[in-house]
Amino acid sequence: MIAKHPHICPNCDLEYKSEYKFCPHCGQENLEQSMKFRHFMKDYFSIRFNLNSKGLLTFKYLLLKPTFLTQEFIKGRQTKYIPPIRLYLFISFFYFFVFAFSFPNSDDIVIDGEQTEINTSNDIPKDSTIYFDDGDLLIESPEIDKTDSSLNKFELYILKKSDLLKTENGVKHFLENLRKYYSTGMFFLLPFVALILSLIFYKKKYYLENLLFVLHLQSAIFLIGTFFNFIELYYKANFLTYFQVVLFFTLTFLWIRKFYKLSFGKTLWKVSLYYILHSILFAIYLILLLLLSLILI
Repeated sequence: MIAKHPHICPNCDLEYKSEYKFCPHCGQENLEQSMKFRHFMKDYFSIRFNLNSKGLLTFKYLLLKPTFLTQEFIKGRQTKYIPPIRLYLFISFFYFFVFAFSFPNSDDIVIDGEQTEINTSNDIPKDSTIYFDDGDLLIESPEIDKTDSSLNKFELYILKKSDLLKTENGVKHFLENLRKYYSTGMFFLLPFVALILSLIFYKKKYYLENLLFVLHLQSAIFLIGTFFNFIELYYKANFLTYFQVVLFFTLTFLWIRKFYKLSFGKTLWKVSLYYILHSILFAIYLILLLLLSLILI
């Protein structure tokens, strides 16, 4: 019979029997010490989300019975599921990670309808219009008299910053700022979305209940959006975008109707009002995001 050699804990140097699963002194798990990627991923998910129980149950209800999750947290049944903020952060990380691959960079810029390499020379027309290569407008930069006395200091400052968009370095930093602050801004937008729902459904739910609902709704949208973004990395088709928009509108309609227990007619006009207010809020957010990204060039 071959004798088992004692094991020495690499963390605290205590010698103990090799059949022990954990160190009796420090509690470190008795595993082979060559760190493998699967061990890293197992530890990451088990520590943060406990995918053996909480994670799988949470994702199941998020996709199949979304409003049920929110109702469970409202009733105080929280230990069985991933907390809403942690769930949102986890899903949004993967959503924006995949989204970043399709985000334009300085090599995708088109000037006056032709793909051109942006540089710092003065051969770019003053009255040019900068586009992404898919035709979407980025910014217009007509020549403006910066000595005009009607312009205040802030307007002059923005105009000077706008001039940097005529350079490769300026465009690069502008797009980097957009990528950097877009995901963070979306998170801080959620309390305002919950406020919109509180104003529309002030007789139905309290603000914190609406905030829980928004976290779960946005998490589900990001989860589905990640799937579509991943497909569009390899297969681009306009019908996928249209289908995704229709799907999100439909899901939002069904979620709101179920959560607030409304008739079809009331849900329709309240969801319409919600999208109008949400569009205004999102437009303000985009303006602030573009402005911040420009200022921080």
